[in-house]
Amino acid sequence: MEEKLNLEIFKLLEEQQLVCFSGNINILNRSTAASIGTILFYEGKVINAKMGKMPAYKSFIQLCIKVISSENYSFVVEPEIINEKEEKISFPLNMLKEKTLKAYNEFIKADKNKPPESVQLLPREDFFESEEKVTPEEFKLLCTISDYSRVRDIYENSTLLDYEVTNALVSLRKKQAIKVVKSK
Repeated sequence: MEEKLNLEIFKLLEEQQLVCFSGNINILNRSTAASIGTILFYEGKVINAKMGKMPAYKSFIQLCIKVISSENYSFVVEPEIINEKEEKISFPLNMLKEKTLKAYNEFIKADKNKPPESVQLLPREDFFESEEKVTPEEFKLLCTISDYSRVRDIYENSTLLDYEVTNALVSLRKKQAIKVVKSK
């Protein structure tokens, strides 16, 4: 039996598109009321998204994946004067939805390999002296790991989507590029 996805976020976005909304849609953790991110609209078009240190497009995808995969989020729609110069996303909403659903499927596949949040990782020094090739995602992740060693912090501070982090961690472990230094 196929899992029914929570597509509430897309219904809200489509409504805002229909009324040519300009402003922010804040996505909040339902239990704590803490903001996890924002989607910006200008005259009915998604033009930007903000979540942590991620670029706009990845922020949009990550925010939508979080909402799709959990009922723990609520929305606050705030009409606001938005400068169209804030545009960092130029895809139409239907294309963003399609790309998000593809990313969500990748997220589901990778989620079973996600390490526990309390594990701490470090790059292996000898790996940098090896001739082993790394992908751009692996390189970005190694840079993040050099600043943050705890898995939770790596996911929160990476510019990669969660599934990209998981896949890069798995790949780097296979290449023996990282080691677990502390596990609780």
